[in-house]
Amino acid sequence: MAGVMRNVLGLAVPFVAISLTVARYAIGEQTRGGVQMVQGYMVYRQDDVTVARGRVDGNVLIQDTDAIVVLQKTLDVLERNRGGELFIESGVYEINKSALVPGLVSVRGSGRSTVLKLGNENAEGVILIAKGKEGVVLSDFSCQGIASHDQSAGIILDSCGDCEIRNVYTRDFSGYGIWVRNGSFMNKLVNNTTSGNDQAGTCLMDNAEGGRGGNYVPNLIIGCTSIGEDGNAFELNLSQCTNIVGCQAYQPKGYGFYVRRQSNSTVLAGNRCFQGAKNGIIADCSHEINVTGNNICWNWGHGIELRGVTWGVISGNEFIDNGGRKEPRKYGIYVHTDTKCVQISGNAIFNWEGHQPMIAGIYESEDCRDNQIMDNVINYYTDKSVFSAGKNTKVANNMGIAEPYVHPSFEPFQPESKRQKLGLPFTHDTVQKFLDLTKQ
Repeated sequence: MAGVMRNVLGLAVPFVAISLTVARYAIGEQTRGGVQMVQGYMVYRQDDVTVARGRVDGNVLIQDTDAIVVLQKTLDVLERNRGGELFIESGVYEINKSALVPGLVSVRGSGRSTVLKLGNENAEGVILIAKGKEGVVLSDFSCQGIASHDQSAGIILDSCGDCEIRNVYTRDFSGYGIWVRNGSFMNKLVNNTTSGNDQAGTCLMDNAEGGRGGNYVPNLIIGCTSIGEDGNAFELNLSQCTNIVGCQAYQPKGYGFYVRRQSNSTVLAGNRCFQGAKNGIIADCSHEINVTGNNICWNWGHGIELRGVTWGVISGNEFIDNGGRKEPRKYGIYVHTDTKCVQISGNAIFNWEGHQPMIAGIYESEDCRDNQIMDNVINYYTDKSVFSAGKNTKVANNMGIAEPYVHPSFEPFQPESKRQKLGLPFTHDTVQKFLDLTKQ
Protein backbone atom coordinates (compact mmCIF):
# COMPACT_ATOMS: atom_id res chain seq x y z
CA MET A 1 0.00 0.00 0.00
CA ALA A 2 1.45 3.37 -1.06
CA GLY A 3 0.99 6.55 0.91
CA VAL A 4 2.50 9.86 1.91
CA MET A 5 4.36 10.81 5.08
CA ARG A 6 6.04 14.08 5.99
CA ASN A 7 9.60 14.45 7.23
CA VAL A 8 10.83 16.87 9.89
CA LEU A 9 10.88 19.74 7.32
CA GLY A 10 7.24 19.14 6.43
CA LEU A 11 8.01 17.82 2.95
CA ALA A 12 5.89 15.01 1.56
CA VAL A 13 7.73 11.73 1.16
CA PRO A 14 6.16 8.67 -0.52
CA PHE A 15 6.36 5.36 1.29
CA VAL A 16 5.33 1.78 0.86
CA ALA A 17 4.06 -0.31 3.79
CA ILE A 18 6.13 -3.39 4.59
CA SER A 19 4.25 -6.54 3.78
CA LEU A 20 3.12 -8.82 6.59
CA THR A 21 5.33 -11.64 5.27
CA VAL A 22 8.46 -9.49 5.39
CA ALA A 23 7.57 -8.19 8.86
CA ARG A 24 7.18 -11.73 10.12
CA TYR A 25 10.52 -12.74 8.67
CA ALA A 26 12.16 -9.78 10.41
CA ILE A 27 10.97 -10.82 13.84
CA GLY A 28 11.12 -14.58 13.69
CA GLU A 29 11.89 -17.76 11.85
CA GLN A 30 9.24 -19.44 9.70
CA THR A 31 8.04 -22.74 11.18
CA ARG A 32 5.49 -25.32 10.15
CA GLY A 33 2.91 -23.89 12.50
CA GLY A 34 3.49 -20.25 11.65
CA VAL A 35 5.92 -17.72 13.06
CA GLN A 36 8.08 -18.38 16.08
CA MET A 37 8.64 -15.20 18.04
CA VAL A 38 12.15 -13.98 18.73
CA GLN A 39 12.00 -14.27 22.50
CA GLY A 40 13.66 -15.69 25.56
CA TYR A 41 12.66 -19.02 27.04
CA MET A 42 11.90 -20.34 30.51
CA VAL A 43 12.78 -23.90 31.46
CA TYR A 44 11.16 -25.55 34.46
CA ARG A 45 10.43 -28.95 35.99
CA GLN A 46 6.94 -30.43 35.99
CA ASP A 47 7.11 -33.71 37.90
CA ASP A 48 9.76 -35.70 35.99
CA VAL A 49 9.40 -33.68 32.78
CA THR A 50 11.50 -30.65 31.82
CA VAL A 51 9.57 -28.01 29.87
CA ALA A 52 10.75 -25.03 27.78
CA ARG A 53 8.17 -22.29 27.25
CA GLY A 54 8.39 -18.97 25.41
CA ARG A 55 8.56 -15.97 27.71
CA VAL A 56 6.56 -13.79 25.32
CA ASP A 57 3.99 -16.07 23.71
CA GLY A 58 3.83 -18.63 26.54
CA ASN A 59 3.87 -21.53 24.10
CA VAL A 60 5.68 -24.78 24.88
CA LEU A 61 8.74 -25.14 22.67
CA ILE A 62 9.70 -28.64 23.83
CA GLN A 63 9.22 -30.98 26.78
CA ASP A 64 11.07 -34.16 27.58
CA THR A 65 12.06 -36.37 30.50
CA ASP A 66 15.73 -35.75 29.59
CA ALA A 67 16.69 -32.26 30.71
CA ILE A 68 19.61 -31.90 28.30
CA VAL A 69 17.34 -32.53 25.29
CA VAL A 70 15.20 -29.57 26.34
CA LEU A 71 18.10 -27.31 27.23
CA GLN A 72 20.03 -27.96 24.02
CA LYS A 73 16.96 -27.55 21.80
CA THR A 74 16.24 -24.20 23.44
CA LEU A 75 19.85 -23.06 23.10
CA ASP A 76 19.79 -24.03 19.42
CA VAL A 77 16.69 -21.91 18.83
CA LEU A 78 18.36 -18.94 20.56
CA GLU A 79 21.39 -19.42 18.34
CA ARG A 80 19.22 -19.23 15.21
CA ASN A 81 17.64 -16.09 16.64
CA ARG A 82 21.11 -14.58 17.15
CA GLY A 83 20.97 -14.56 20.92
CA GLY A 84 18.63 -14.21 23.86
CA GLU A 85 18.13 -15.49 27.39
CA LEU A 86 17.42 -18.96 28.70
CA PHE A 87 16.03 -18.72 32.23
CA ILE A 88 16.10 -21.93 34.29
CA GLU A 89 13.71 -22.16 37.22
CA SER A 90 14.50 -23.84 40.56
CA GLY A 91 15.07 -27.57 40.51
CA VAL A 92 17.70 -30.24 39.99
CA TYR A 93 18.40 -30.95 36.31
CA GLU A 94 20.51 -33.98 35.46
CA ILE A 95 22.87 -33.20 32.57
CA ASN A 96 23.72 -36.39 30.67
CA LYS A 97 25.49 -34.60 27.82
CA SER A 98 27.43 -31.34 27.72
CA ALA A 99 25.26 -28.37 26.78
CA LEU A 100 26.78 -26.25 23.97
CA VAL A 101 26.15 -22.56 24.64
CA PRO A 102 25.93 -20.28 21.58
CA GLY A 103 27.28 -16.76 21.36
CA LEU A 104 25.22 -13.77 22.55
CA VAL A 105 23.19 -16.08 24.78
CA SER A 106 22.59 -15.67 28.52
CA VAL A 107 21.84 -18.67 30.70
CA ARG A 108 20.40 -17.55 34.02
CA GLY A 109 19.04 -19.50 36.95
CA SER A 110 17.05 -18.55 40.02
CA GLY A 111 20.08 -18.76 42.31
CA ARG A 112 21.58 -21.80 43.93
CA SER A 113 18.23 -23.55 43.91
CA THR A 114 18.79 -24.05 40.17
CA VAL A 115 21.14 -27.04 40.13
CA LEU A 116 22.67 -28.48 36.98
CA LYS A 117 23.94 -31.86 38.11
CA LEU A 118 26.41 -33.99 36.18
CA GLY A 119 24.77 -37.21 35.06
CA ASN A 120 26.46 -40.60 35.06
CA GLU A 121 25.96 -40.88 31.29
CA ASN A 122 27.80 -37.62 30.57
CA ALA A 123 30.88 -38.89 28.68
CA GLU A 124 32.67 -35.49 28.54
CA GLY A 125 32.02 -34.77 32.20
CA VAL A 126 31.11 -31.13 31.50
CA ILE A 127 27.89 -29.27 32.32
CA LEU A 128 28.15 -26.19 30.05
CA ILE A 129 30.71 -25.43 27.36
CA ALA A 130 31.08 -22.52 24.93
CA LYS A 131 33.57 -22.94 22.07
CA GLY A 132 34.79 -20.02 19.99
CA LYS A 133 31.94 -17.75 21.10
CA GLU A 134 31.51 -14.14 22.22
CA GLY A 135 29.02 -12.45 24.49
CA VAL A 136 28.02 -15.50 26.54
CA VAL A 137 26.71 -14.68 30.03
CA LEU A 138 26.21 -17.47 32.59
CA SER A 139 24.75 -16.48 35.96
CA ASP A 140 22.85 -17.42 39.09
CA PHE A 141 22.86 -21.21 39.21
CA SER A 142 24.83 -24.14 40.63
CA CYS A 143 26.82 -26.82 38.83
CA GLN A 144 27.39 -30.03 40.80
CA GLY A 145 29.77 -32.81 39.84
CA ILE A 146 30.02 -36.44 40.85
CA ALA A 147 32.94 -38.24 42.41
CA SER A 148 32.93 -41.15 39.96
CA HIS A 149 33.86 -39.18 36.83
CA ASP A 150 37.54 -39.25 35.89
CA GLN A 151 38.02 -35.69 34.57
CA SER A 152 35.13 -33.28 34.77
CA ALA A 153 34.38 -29.55 34.84
CA GLY A 154 31.38 -27.42 35.62
CA ILE A 155 31.80 -24.69 33.01
CA ILE A 156 34.30 -24.38 30.15
CA LEU A 157 35.00 -21.30 28.05
CA ASP A 158 37.15 -22.51 25.14
CA SER A 159 38.61 -19.83 22.85
CA CYS A 160 35.87 -17.44 23.96
CA GLY A 161 35.95 -13.66 24.19
CA ASP A 162 34.05 -10.98 26.13
CA CYS A 163 32.06 -13.53 28.12
CA GLU A 164 31.01 -13.36 31.74
CA ILE A 165 30.39 -15.95 34.45
CA ARG A 166 28.85 -14.44 37.58
CA ASN A 167 27.17 -15.62 40.76
CA VAL A 168 27.67 -19.26 39.78
CA TYR A 169 28.48 -22.02 42.27
CA THR A 170 30.53 -24.93 40.86
CA ARG A 171 31.44 -27.83 43.10
CA ASP A 172 32.72 -31.40 43.37
CA PHE A 173 34.24 -31.83 39.91
CA SER A 174 37.24 -34.09 39.42
CA GLY A 175 38.85 -31.43 37.23
CA TYR A 176 37.91 -27.76 37.57
CA GLY A 177 34.86 -25.87 38.71
CA ILE A 178 35.40 -23.15 36.08
CA TRP A 179 37.91 -23.69 33.25
CA VAL A 180 38.81 -20.86 30.85
CA ARG A 181 41.22 -22.06 28.18
CA ASN A 182 42.74 -22.02 24.67
CA GLY A 183 43.18 -18.36 23.89
CA SER A 184 40.15 -17.04 25.72
CA PHE A 185 40.26 -13.26 26.10
CA MET A 186 38.59 -10.30 27.80
CA ASN A 187 36.40 -12.53 29.95
CA LYS A 188 35.13 -11.70 33.42
CA LEU A 189 34.60 -14.14 36.30
CA VAL A 190 32.62 -12.23 38.92
CA ASN A 191 31.42 -13.23 42.41
CA ASN A 192 31.52 -16.97 41.76
CA THR A 193 31.97 -19.65 44.42
CA THR A 194 33.78 -22.95 43.95
CA SER A 195 34.31 -25.84 46.35
CA GLY A 196 35.45 -29.43 46.55
CA ASN A 197 37.06 -29.56 43.08
CA ASP A 198 39.97 -31.95 42.66
CA GLN A 199 42.34 -29.94 40.44
CA ALA A 200 41.31 -26.33 41.09
CA GLY A 201 38.23 -24.26 41.74
CA THR A 202 39.03 -21.81 38.94
CA CYS A 203 41.64 -22.46 36.27
CA LEU A 204 42.79 -20.29 33.36
CA MET A 205 44.95 -22.30 30.97
CA ASP A 206 46.76 -21.69 27.66
CA ASN A 207 45.61 -18.10 27.22
CA ALA A 208 48.76 -16.39 25.94
CA GLU A 209 49.78 -16.00 22.30
CA GLY A 210 47.98 -16.80 19.08
CA GLY A 211 44.38 -16.63 20.25
CA ARG A 212 41.48 -15.23 18.24
CA GLY A 213 41.57 -12.06 20.30
CA GLY A 214 45.28 -11.47 19.68
CA ASN A 215 48.31 -11.87 21.89
CA TYR A 216 48.42 -11.15 25.62
CA VAL A 217 44.77 -10.12 25.94
CA PRO A 218 43.69 -9.97 29.60
CA ASN A 219 41.05 -11.76 31.65
CA LEU A 220 39.61 -10.68 35.00
CA ILE A 221 38.70 -12.65 38.13
CA ILE A 222 37.04 -10.49 40.77
CA GLY A 223 35.22 -11.09 44.03
CA CYS A 224 35.29 -14.91 43.80
CA THR A 225 35.37 -17.34 46.73
CA SER A 226 36.93 -20.79 46.98
CA ILE A 227 35.91 -23.06 49.85
CA GLY A 228 37.63 -26.31 50.73
CA GLU A 229 38.98 -27.32 47.34
CA ASP A 230 40.61 -30.73 47.14
CA GLY A 231 43.16 -29.06 44.85
CA ASN A 232 44.17 -25.43 44.31
CA ALA A 233 41.80 -22.55 44.83
CA PHE A 234 42.88 -20.40 41.84
CA GLU A 235 45.30 -21.61 39.16
CA LEU A 236 46.88 -19.82 36.19
CA ASN A 237 48.62 -22.18 33.79
CA LEU A 238 50.23 -20.41 30.82
CA SER A 239 47.56 -17.75 31.11
CA GLN A 240 48.96 -14.24 30.79
CA CYS A 241 47.74 -10.76 31.68
CA THR A 242 45.26 -11.88 34.33
CA ASN A 243 44.01 -9.71 37.20
CA ILE A 244 42.80 -11.56 40.31
CA VAL A 245 41.21 -8.99 42.59
CA GLY A 246 39.33 -9.22 45.88
CA CYS A 247 39.09 -13.02 45.91
CA GLN A 248 39.28 -15.36 48.89
CA ALA A 249 40.51 -18.90 49.31
CA TYR A 250 39.51 -20.79 52.44
CA GLN A 251 41.12 -24.09 53.39
CA PRO A 252 42.33 -25.32 50.00
CA LYS A 253 44.19 -28.62 50.19
CA GLY A 254 46.44 -27.32 47.42
CA TYR A 255 47.78 -23.79 46.88
CA GLY A 256 45.68 -20.71 47.40
CA PHE A 257 46.94 -18.94 44.25
CA TYR A 258 49.09 -21.02 41.87
CA VAL A 259 50.69 -18.97 39.07
CA ARG A 260 52.77 -21.20 36.84
CA ARG A 261 54.17 -22.02 33.41
CA GLN A 262 54.87 -18.47 32.28
CA SER A 263 51.62 -16.96 33.43
CA ASN A 264 53.25 -13.58 33.03
CA SER A 265 51.95 -10.13 33.91
CA THR A 266 49.64 -11.39 36.67
CA VAL A 267 48.19 -9.02 39.26
CA LEU A 268 47.09 -10.35 42.66
CA ALA A 269 45.51 -7.50 44.60
CA GLY A 270 43.38 -7.43 47.74
CA ASN A 271 43.00 -11.20 48.01
CA ARG A 272 42.97 -13.50 51.01
CA CYS A 273 44.11 -17.07 51.54
CA PHE A 274 43.38 -18.58 54.94
CA GLN A 275 44.28 -21.98 56.36
CA GLY A 276 45.59 -23.61 53.22
CA ALA A 277 47.46 -26.90 53.26
CA LYS A 278 50.28 -25.52 51.06
CA ASN A 279 51.64 -22.08 50.16
CA GLY A 280 49.26 -19.18 50.15
CA ILE A 281 50.77 -18.00 46.84
CA ILE A 282 53.31 -19.58 44.52
CA ALA A 283 54.68 -18.07 41.30
CA ASP A 284 56.63 -20.68 39.32
CA CYS A 285 58.55 -19.47 36.24
CA SER A 286 55.98 -16.71 35.77
CA HIS A 287 57.33 -13.21 35.28
CA GLU A 288 56.23 -9.60 35.75
CA ILE A 289 54.11 -10.53 38.77
CA ASN A 290 52.49 -7.88 40.97
CA VAL A 291 51.37 -9.00 44.44
CA THR A 292 49.92 -6.06 46.35
CA GLY A 293 47.66 -5.60 49.35
CA ASN A 294 46.90 -9.28 50.03
CA ASN A 295 46.29 -10.99 53.37
CA ILE A 296 47.87 -14.47 53.41
CA CYS A 297 47.32 -16.12 56.78
CA TRP A 298 47.83 -19.42 58.60
CA ASN A 299 48.87 -21.60 55.70
CA TRP A 300 50.93 -24.71 56.32
CA GLY A 301 53.31 -23.76 53.52
CA HIS A 302 55.22 -20.53 52.92
CA GLY A 303 53.31 -17.29 52.71
CA ILE A 304 54.55 -16.76 49.15
CA GLU A 305 57.12 -18.63 47.08
CA LEU A 306 58.87 -17.24 44.00
CA ARG A 307 60.67 -19.74 41.80
CA GLY A 308 62.43 -18.60 38.64
CA VAL A 309 60.62 -15.25 38.50
CA THR A 310 61.99 -12.25 36.60
CA TRP A 311 60.60 -8.80 37.42
CA GLY A 312 57.99 -8.41 40.09
CA VAL A 313 56.61 -6.37 42.97
CA ILE A 314 55.71 -7.92 46.32
CA SER A 315 54.51 -4.94 48.29
CA GLY A 316 52.13 -3.94 51.05
CA ASN A 317 51.02 -7.47 51.94
CA GLU A 318 50.54 -9.24 55.24
CA PHE A 319 52.03 -12.74 55.48
CA ILE A 320 50.73 -14.08 58.78
CA ASP A 321 51.29 -17.31 60.74
CA ASN A 322 53.43 -18.80 57.99
CA GLY A 323 53.73 -22.57 58.46
CA GLY A 324 51.00 -22.38 61.10
CA ARG A 325 51.34 -25.00 63.80
CA LYS A 326 52.46 -27.80 61.52
CA GLU A 327 56.12 -28.84 61.24
CA PRO A 328 58.45 -28.27 59.47
CA ARG A 329 58.87 -24.52 59.89
CA LYS A 330 58.51 -22.23 56.87
CA TYR A 331 59.35 -18.77 55.52
CA GLY A 332 57.08 -15.80 55.03
CA ILE A 333 58.62 -15.03 51.61
CA TYR A 334 60.69 -17.78 49.98
CA VAL A 335 62.71 -16.68 46.90
CA HIS A 336 64.86 -19.11 44.93
CA THR A 337 65.95 -20.61 41.57
CA ASP A 338 67.23 -17.63 39.60
CA THR A 339 64.62 -15.14 40.70
CA LYS A 340 65.79 -11.64 39.76
CA CYS A 341 64.75 -7.99 39.56
CA VAL A 342 62.00 -8.32 42.16
CA GLN A 343 61.06 -5.52 44.56
CA ILE A 344 60.06 -6.83 48.01
CA SER A 345 59.02 -3.91 50.18
CA GLY A 346 56.59 -2.67 52.78
CA ASN A 347 55.32 -6.09 53.84
CA ALA A 348 54.33 -7.16 57.35
CA ILE A 349 55.60 -10.71 57.89
CA PHE A 350 54.78 -12.19 61.27
CA ASN A 351 53.60 -15.20 63.24
CA TRP A 352 51.57 -14.93 66.40
CA GLU A 353 52.83 -16.67 69.52
CA GLY A 354 50.26 -19.45 69.21
CA HIS A 355 52.02 -20.64 66.04
CA GLN A 356 55.52 -21.95 65.50
CA PRO A 357 58.18 -19.41 64.58
CA MET A 358 59.33 -18.97 61.00
CA ILE A 359 62.87 -19.93 60.04
CA ALA A 360 63.21 -16.43 58.58
CA GLY A 361 60.78 -13.82 57.38
CA ILE A 362 62.43 -13.58 53.93
CA TYR A 363 64.77 -16.11 52.35
CA GLU A 364 66.67 -15.53 49.10
CA SER A 365 68.90 -18.31 47.74
CA GLU A 366 72.37 -17.74 46.31
CA ASP A 367 71.30 -18.46 42.72
CA CYS A 368 69.13 -15.30 42.70
CA ARG A 369 70.31 -11.79 41.87
CA ASP A 370 69.49 -8.11 41.47
CA ASN A 371 66.57 -8.08 43.88
CA GLN A 372 65.69 -5.37 46.38
CA ILE A 373 64.44 -6.19 49.90
CA MET A 374 63.55 -3.06 51.81
CA ASP A 375 61.30 -1.62 54.54
CA ASN A 376 59.69 -4.87 55.67
CA VAL A 377 58.67 -5.59 59.28
CA ILE A 378 59.31 -9.18 60.44
CA ASN A 379 58.37 -10.81 63.72
CA TYR A 380 58.90 -14.23 65.35
CA TYR A 381 61.64 -16.27 63.69
CA THR A 382 64.50 -18.48 64.81
CA ASP A 383 67.38 -17.75 62.41
CA LYS A 384 67.30 -14.31 60.80
CA SER A 385 64.71 -11.75 59.83
CA VAL A 386 66.13 -11.63 56.28
CA PHE A 387 68.48 -14.19 54.77
CA SER A 388 69.79 -12.90 51.45
CA ALA A 389 72.53 -14.69 49.51
CA GLY A 390 71.68 -13.36 46.04
CA LYS A 391 74.24 -11.59 43.89
CA ASN A 392 73.89 -7.81 43.80
CA THR A 393 70.70 -7.87 45.89
CA LYS A 394 70.10 -4.76 48.02
CA VAL A 395 68.84 -5.24 51.58
CA ALA A 396 68.02 -2.17 53.68
CA ASN A 397 65.76 -0.72 56.38
CA ASN A 398 64.06 -3.96 57.41
CA MET A 399 62.93 -4.32 61.02
CA GLY A 400 63.29 -7.73 62.65
CA ILE A 401 61.86 -8.72 66.05
CA ALA A 402 62.79 -12.31 66.86
CA GLU A 403 60.53 -12.86 69.87
CA PRO A 404 56.76 -13.09 69.40
CA TYR A 405 54.29 -10.54 70.61
CA VAL A 406 52.25 -12.02 73.42
CA HIS A 407 48.52 -12.29 72.87
CA PRO A 408 46.48 -12.98 76.01
CA SER A 409 44.38 -15.71 74.37
CA PHE A 410 47.32 -17.61 72.82
CA GLU A 411 49.38 -20.31 74.43
CA PRO A 412 53.09 -20.52 73.57
CA PHE A 413 53.92 -22.76 70.65
CA GLN A 414 53.84 -26.48 71.38
CA PRO A 415 54.72 -29.44 69.17
CA GLU A 416 52.04 -30.48 66.71
CA SER A 417 51.33 -33.77 68.47
CA LYS A 418 50.38 -32.03 71.70
CA ARG A 419 48.33 -29.40 69.91
CA GLN A 420 46.40 -32.10 68.09
CA LYS A 421 45.36 -33.53 71.46
CA LEU A 422 44.21 -30.07 72.49
CA GLY A 423 42.24 -29.74 69.26
CA LEU A 424 43.96 -26.49 68.34
CA PRO A 425 45.14 -26.94 64.72
CA PHE A 426 42.64 -26.22 61.99
CA THR A 427 41.22 -29.23 60.21
CA HIS A 428 39.10 -29.65 57.10
CA ASP A 429 36.30 -31.32 59.06
CA THR A 430 34.26 -28.19 59.71
CA VAL A 431 34.31 -26.96 56.14
CA GLN A 432 33.43 -30.46 54.92
CA LYS A 433 30.32 -30.43 57.12
CA PHE A 434 29.34 -27.14 55.51
CA LEU A 435 29.87 -28.56 52.02
CA ASP A 436 27.82 -31.65 52.87
CA LEU A 437 24.95 -29.45 54.01
CA THR A 438 24.93 -27.46 50.78
CA LYS A 439 25.01 -30.47 48.42
CA GLN A 440 21.83 -31.17 46.47
